[in-house]
Amino acid sequence: MNTIRLNQALVRPLLIAGGERVPTGIVVGTGFGLLAFGWQATSLLCGVFGLLCLTVGLSLTRYMARIDPQLVEVYRRYIGYRAYYPARPSVFGGR
Repeated sequence: MNTIRLNQALVRPLLIAGGERVPTGIVVGTGFGLLAFGWQATSLLCGVFGLLCLTVGLSLTRYMARIDPQLVEVYRRYIGYRAYYPARPSVFGGR
């Protein structure tokens, strides 16, 4: 039997900084935005929140990607189909 060898880059999910693209982009953009605003307005509180967003937020996105590399995309699809497929048993559901 012939087997086809695939490079891991073809089958592995694309992760940015260890997390999914969309949440990582949001976290990094928010963190750098808060840092820039803190720098311009000389606000220590914005700078602290920016650093906190970059450290804790990126750690959270990496943790979510370790659980499931497509967690956010699956959740977004679930939200769209929630009316069609409720996450509870139905009275009419048979065994």
